[in-house]
Amino acid sequence: MAVLYLAIDITKEGGRHILGCLDKGKLKLEEVYSFDVSYTERDGKNLWDLQEIFRQIKAGIAYCRGIGKLPVLVGLTACDGYFVLLDNDDRVIDDRVFSLDDALAGDLAESYASCALRAKTFLMLSDYFNFLLTGRKQCEYTGLLREGLLSMETGDLNEENIKKLCLSKEHFPLVLRPGNVISNLTLEVTEEVGYDFVIIQAASQKACAALAKIPDIYSDVLGDAIKEDGKSSEGRPDDDGSIVSKEVDSKAEAGKEEEDTENKGNDGDINEEDRIRNESIDEDSQKENGKPAGDGWKMEKKEPTNKVVADELKAAIGCLCILMITSHEFRDFDAARECIMNTFTK
Repeated sequence: MAVLYLAIDITKEGGRHILGCLDKGKLKLEEVYSFDVSYTERDGKNLWDLQEIFRQIKAGIAYCRGIGKLPVLVGLTACDGYFVLLDNDDRVIDDRVFSLDDALAGDLAESYASCALRAKTFLMLSDYFNFLLTGRKQCEYTGLLREGLLSMETGDLNEENIKKLCLSKEHFPLVLRPGNVISNLTLEVTEEVGYDFVIIQAASQKACAALAKIPDIYSDVLGDAIKEDGKSSEGRPDDDGSIVSKEVDSKAEAGKEEEDTENKGNDGDINEEDRIRNESIDEDSQKENGKPAGDGWKMEKKEPTNKVVADELKAAIGCLCILMITSHEFRDFDAARECIMNTFTK
């Protein structure tokens, strides 16, 4: 039986849980859960409902157990460029999620300075959800590097940019490179979802997408791969309670070869170069979203835009590849990319 891995990918509009495994040398993907990102209104502003997002993350993990498909390793990516500040009790200050671009440019409201004064810990959004799952605080390497908070030359924190955030190096926990073990789930989360596994440090969404390196010409293939076709097999519950398969069909038309610029460090770590820094993932997406409804699961069907679907899958596929490299199913990133190309081309 193939070893299962789980990638949890969260954008500003929604999240998805995608199981992956190797089957006869090709990637096999299955989207098992998805949800809308929730917002709450306060003082005329829409704030991320972080606790509801966390509840949905746990619900998707528990759903894997419900369908009898337990991952051994899990990675999570969430919205590059957003961060939270924690107080002395590890609570998110004012329940606010801040934009790093705005903070570094000094475009945040004066209330941010007040939050910074009360802050004990800085965490990127993905690091915060990993903290809730494991109880361990760490900062992901490629995310800090991309945002200019880490020096590419020295690997040290960039104090000049950190000062622009009204923070100091002491606000940043341990910096962890992709592929390293964060921890198992906390006992509380383990009891909620019904099983335990190891959380692995993924890379930033853009670094994961760059690792996947799926040419745009395959967007139609990826789009078709996760569209609902009304058929039932193993996968996610459909409107009528049946199951919809999310297995990726590898019958693609290969048209052109994408430029292959490698971004791999000596130890297998991902290095962010200018190309990755300037990449953007289109998050104006139309997605298939589902929410737990009692003991069942209701789906709202929407036709996805192929290019957006491809971009979203790139991040999840890259995350899954990091998990498979960690478990030695792939020897390195070159082997992972070769498998990706074999999966999505003839």
